[in-house]
Amino acid sequence: MNLWGQIQAWITEYMKTDNGDWNFLAKILITLFIIAVVKIVVKLATQGVNKLIKRDIHIINYQKHRTLTNIMGKAVKVFFYFLALVQILDLFGVPTGSIIATAGVGGIAIGFGAKSVVEDIISGMFILFEDQYRLGDTVVIDGFEGTILEFGLRTTVIRGYDGSHYIITNGDIHSLVNRSKENQRANVTIQIPYNTDMEVVKELVQNVSDRLVEEFDYITKAPYLVGVTASNNHTKTLTIWGWTKPGKQASLELEIRGGVIEALEEKGIQFTGVLVEEEIK
Repeated sequence: MNLWGQIQAWITEYMKTDNGDWNFLAKILITLFIIAVVKIVVKLATQGVNKLIKRDIHIINYQKHRTLTNIMGKAVKVFFYFLALVQILDLFGVPTGSIIATAGVGGIAIGFGAKSVVEDIISGMFILFEDQYRLGDTVVIDGFEGTILEFGLRTTVIRGYDGSHYIITNGDIHSLVNRSKENQRANVTIQIPYNTDMEVVKELVQNVSDRLVEEFDYITKAPYLVGVTASNNHTKTLTIWGWTKPGKQASLELEIRGGVIEALEEKGIQFTGVLVEEEIK
């Protein structure tokens, strides 16, 4: 008997029942084989999608690439694992045809009660194709501020500055501020005594600005003294602006504030208050 004949004989003896069907052990082994194959296929398909996305010159941005590959990777997994599940159920004698048909009819019925889910998915598609935000972007969505941690067709997850995770359904998003699209302005407002010599203040601010520009490469426009933007009988309000790369405005504000306050104190000038404000260009 040749090798193939020996293999067939072994399979018939140990892997099949008397009526020619696969026995339980064979079904378990085939199931494990299907799962292994699907994992390999999913990995290869995901890599293929990744390469296709990279080839598109319109989406070479790293963050958008991450967002698209994340969503498409999930879709590929769902598709192939569903096919594997159908094959495994069919292997164990479960009538998959009737299940799929029932799921189709049930899906129509459920659809009438799942309007919000459909709206969430449609909204997610618009967010994706309009490039409203990407993974890693700093955003404010309906008052929730933080970094985009996860983005799916149905939900968006924001990681707040305190580590909290905010899960927002895409269909419920009504207002969005994306602070990672353009350079941002750091706006620091400092109150000083009314009789302070402005020429001294200008020189101090310029010195601080020169030092910060040399030290930090995220500054796109050097901080400068806008001027006195408010005053009363006791104080003058100074406004200092500076421009940074996306997501760095808070860091620049801290540096401007600390540097100017330290310089004022060295000159014996006391500040009476600090107000900070951010604005997107």
